[in-house]
Amino acid sequence: MALITQQQILKNYNPPFAKSMNESVSEAAAARLQRSATKAFSITEHYDVFLCHAFKDAQYVEAIKEFLESHGLMVYVDWIDDPQLNRTRVTPATAAKLRGAMRRSTSLLYAASVNASVSKWMPWELGYSDAFHGRVAILPLADENGLVEAYQGQEFMGIYPYVDDDESGMLFLNSQQESRNVPIQTWLQGRGNSSLQLIKG
Repeated sequence: MALITQQQILKNYNPPFAKSMNESVSEAAAARLQRSATKAFSITEHYDVFLCHAFKDAQYVEAIKEFLESHGLMVYVDWIDDPQLNRTRVTPATAAKLRGAMRRSTSLLYAASVNASVSKWMPWELGYSDAFHGRVAILPLADENGLVEAYQGQEFMGIYPYVDDDESGMLFLNSQQESRNVPIQTWLQGRGNSSLQLIKG
């Protein structure tokens, strides 16, 4: 098993949003939003994964979405799938839209990064999904040398399994409490819980 890192994501998946690491996040986001403006958002669409992330990590998020979708998963990212949302303003309407998307998602993957520790939205999204369906896992998103720093101050993440892959590229949910793992498709289908306990509190 091997943790998925920023380098791995950007090496294998390089969508337009992430093509220039020197382009500012705001400029890249504006371009991505413009491309998404004609996308029709369906309030009835179901997703396998709600990707919980810090917008400061936006340069990686589209690549992560593409990475997960290459494994056959339907992935929701708010500013891609619902470009009318304004993440810079915390409003009841924004929260209601996100809550609806989480309710239509089988799971939540929490993109753990240094930026995640200062996100206002991420703890709420994680808590809501945990209470609603309990299928929450950590997707480490850090420099190869920064994984420990990404977890500092967020010790609660230790109760959730994390996503990793094997040499064949298959995705697994790996327990942080015990040395067991379950293929992500099995986890999403609600099977394998006896071999991958999500220990809480």
